[in-house]
Order: sequence, then structure tokens, then C-alpha cells
Amino acid sequence: AYYKRVCKIKAKNEKNKSEEDVIIEQAMIDHARPLTEEEEELKKELLIQGFSNWSRRDFFSFISANAKHSRYDLKAISEEFKNDKTYEEVKEYAEKFWNNFRDIENYERYIGQIEVGEDKLRKIQLQKEALRRKVASYEYPMRDMEFKLPYTATSKKEWNDYEDRWLVIQMLRIGIENDDLFEQIFNEIQFGNSLVVEMDFWLQSRNVAEIGRRCQTLLGAIVKEAELLASAKAKAKSKAKSKANSKSVKSSKKQLKTKKTTTNTTDSTNKGRKRGRSEVENNKNKNKNKKRR
Repeated sequence: AYYKRVCKIKAKNEKNKSEEDVIIEQAMIDHARPLTEEEEELKKELLIQGFSNWSRRDFFSFISANAKHSRYDLKAISEEFKNDKTYEEVKEYAEKFWNNFRDIENYERYIGQIEVGEDKLRKIQLQKEALRRKVASYEYPMRDMEFKLPYTATSKKEWNDYEDRWLVIQMLRIGIENDDLFEQIFNEIQFGNSLVVEMDFWLQSRNVAEIGRRCQTLLGAIVKEAELLASAKAKAKSKAKSKANSKSVKSSKKQLKTKKTTTNTTDSTNKGRKRGRSEVENNKNKNKNKKRR
């Protein structure tokens, strides 16, 4: 607070803060006192224990690298610093950051930035897998591959099937994670070795933006088709499980019925035997009594 007072930094009115919080923070800045000698010594000790070679610029570079590569890819994050930081330094800094990030002012903003980047990476990974499975499902993809495109993409019919297949193959070859994907496809159209593409006037006359829009349409259709297939498989599995459960329930009921019938039959036979024995004993006793008389 005293540093903000010296530098004449005012309290910021942010989204999560109310007007009362801003007023209280500004009052703390206005009435802040300088550090005592003991506090200055403690500050120096804490700075020695901390990462003194990490600047504010390095901190923001670390956040953006986490958003770009995810928090788990420390090797890629360390490569973003080039020769400034080693892998061991980045690893140590990352461990401290994720253990104590709640102590950072406005940490929600930085964590949110990282999580948005990680969600984007997961989405790209799903798209890559759907694209790979789509191409691998055909023995001759350049001849047989088909797409379930929306009506708006097929009403004008400006792109033919060969051009769509060629674009999909190029996306798989180059990699949809590359930032310059559409520029590379454009360069392949203009300067590639394919005679068919070279003679295709429609492809030759497209710019980077038009190629990008068509690639996004094709990729969206492929991902939607993969999601429909996954949901259909999940439904089939659930139906199979329910059938198996119903069969097991029926078999268990049948077993219980057979057990009951067997127990009933055994009980009836035992009762019959007991009755027969008692009747025989009664007859014997009667005969004895007659002889005595």
C-alpha cells in the first residue's frame, strides 16, 4: 500500500469489487505507513528466498506459455523462454506457482486465461482425432470420402467433392494445430506439384480467407459426424447392458421359482412320509391292544 502511495497508484474499480471495497482500499493507500527496519529486513529475506531473477515480464510470459501449451507441458513452456530460463528453473517456478497462486492478486484472471487456452487445446485434440478417424475409415479417401455438410454449404455447390477431399487431406498432413494452416494450404495450391490442383481454376482463384472458411465448414461437419457416431455407440451399449440386466433378472427369478418348487415338493414328500410312519405306528399299537384283550 505504501508503494502505491509513493507511486500515486489509485485503487482500481474492478468487476469483482464494490464501490465500498474501492473506497476502503483507497483509504488504506492514503494512510499507509513506510516499512520499519524489521519489516525491511524481512522483506529482503523473502526476496532472497523468492525468484529474484524472474521479472514481471517473465511472469506474464509464463502465463501465456501455460495457456498455449497447457500447464503440464513444462518442456514446451521452457522452450518459450529460449535461453533466458532452463527447464529446471521453469519446473521449480511452476511448482511454486501452482502451490501458491491463490496468494497472487487477481489470480482468477490469470487462471482463467490458462483454462481458456487448455480448453482450446482439448478442442483441437478432439478435432484432430475426428479428422484422423474420418480419413482412416476409407481405403481410398481421395475417391470415396463423403461429408454430411449443412444445407447452407451445399446449396450453391461451389466446391466439388474432389476439392473438399483434397482440403481435408491437407489439414491432416499439415496439422490443424498450426497457426498458419490456411496460409500453408494456400501456398500448396499456388506452388504445389499436383497437376490436378494446378488445373483447378476454382482452387487457384481462392484466397486464404475463403480457404479457411471452407476448411472450418468441413472440420465442423466431420466433428459433428464423429459425435453422432459416439452417441449412437453409447446408446447401443446402454441398450445391450439393459438387455443383459433384464436377462439376468429373469434368470434369477426362474432360479428362485425352481428353488421354491423343489422345496415345496421336498416338504410335501417329507410330510407324506411322516404321515405314513405315524399311520403304521398307530396300526401296530391297535394290534397290540387287541392281542392283550
